[in-house]
Amino acid sequence: MSELLLRHQFSVLLVISIVAIVAIGFSILTLAYLVRVRRDTQRLTERVDAQQAKLQILAEGERGVGRRVVMLSQRLQKSEQTQQSAHYPASDAQFDLAEAEKLVNAGATVADLVRTCQLSPADAELLIALRRTERRI
Repeated sequence: MSELLLRHQFSVLLVISIVAIVAIGFSILTLAYLVRVRRDTQRLTERVDAQQAKLQILAEGERGVGRRVVMLSQRLQKSEQTQQSAHYPASDAQFDLAEAEKLVNAGATVADLVRTCQLSPADAELLIALRRTERRI
């Protein structure tokens, strides 16, 4: 009977040992998985941070372009006011500006605008720069 009891105890200990080994193996696999998840999470966090930095740079550039558009618009308004105050007949000034806009859209140069529409070189450059900016937006 004692031999039977010993065999039974040995079988129980063997089963417990096998369960413990399986539990330890499972724990090791789980730990390895968690380490990999942590590493992947860190990499993704770094990528998100890099993308946020790029987005910030783009946003700053956009604000700069916006300020440039406002400045060019103001320069155009001043130029139009200067042109009107130079005692040009209103209809001629409006015709020259409308004609100049058509020529700029067709790819005219500063020299073309000065010659064809009697604009000053500065006004012609301003008009071309404004149209280029409007096309980008």
